[in-house]
Amino acid sequence: MRQGRYKLEHLTQFVATEVQDIDVRRIEKDEIVELRSLLVERGVLVFRDQRLTVRDHVRFSKWFGTLVHHLLGEYLVPGHPEILVISNIVEDGKPIGLFDGDQIDWHSDGSWSNRPSLGSLMYCIEAPSEGGETWFATSEAPYAELPSSIRRWLTSLKAVHSLDCLTERQREFSPTKMPLTEEQRKASPDIVHPLVRRHPETGSPSLFVGSLVVKKVCGLSDDAGHGLVQSLIEHATQEKFVYRHRWQEGDLVFWDNRSTLHTVTPCDRELNRRRLHRTTIEGDRVLPATGEV
Repeated sequence: MRQGRYKLEHLTQFVATEVQDIDVRRIEKDEIVELRSLLVERGVLVFRDQRLTVRDHVRFSKWFGTLVHHLLGEYLVPGHPEILVISNIVEDGKPIGLFDGDQIDWHSDGSWSNRPSLGSLMYCIEAPSEGGETWFATSEAPYAELPSSIRRWLTSLKAVHSLDCLTERQREFSPTKMPLTEEQRKASPDIVHPLVRRHPETGSPSLFVGSLVVKKVCGLSDDAGHGLVQSLIEHATQEKFVYRHRWQEGDLVFWDNRSTLHTVTPCDRELNRRRLHRTTIEGDRVLPATGEV
């Protein structure tokens, strides 16, 4: 399907569209409006064969909002604090980028913040030949498929999202993962969010959960809350709701954190180097979905 100066290929029924025949370095203002609309509609946009400098990456990202600096400043690109390095590479005994382990961890970026991310744009510098894919799932369609009685109940619930809890759980899988410093803990206190959020641009409700970041569900026992979150994630990440992205050098992937979940997949760090740059767009406070929606 061709739209304007570029071609679109929907990659799954519910989520992800590849935008072809486009060089984001030469984007025009009217295309920004179209891409923003397409992002909201499809959740994930894939741009192949890009050749971006860090300046190009930042410039394109800024078209869509204010960029935020990640709390873990040691993994930011020197001179370009808007860019977070995501990598499994270790040099001189130290990781060169953020590496959260090889476990499946469905989440949306910055959910531990009082203003979770609007969206993220990740650019591939080095792609592994095997593993290290990123999987994306829509969080809207799975919610809509739940029985109305379950939807009503879920909209009454809230959950605690915790960066400290997330970090400690990740440390169980990643030997290079460092605990938060006291300063970082103070800058990222636990936050309570609704279990079902409302998209600020469309009003559509979606599940707002995470495999490791949710510390507890308010009003439920730890076991009951953990069980509920895991069952919702299992429901939301059924094959029909998921797009699996196999990285190639030059890929730029832009996703809407307000309507999707994503996870990395295991990758042999000794054989497959993986290095990506990510910018993050500031979001708004989470809007709760109420009643049967």
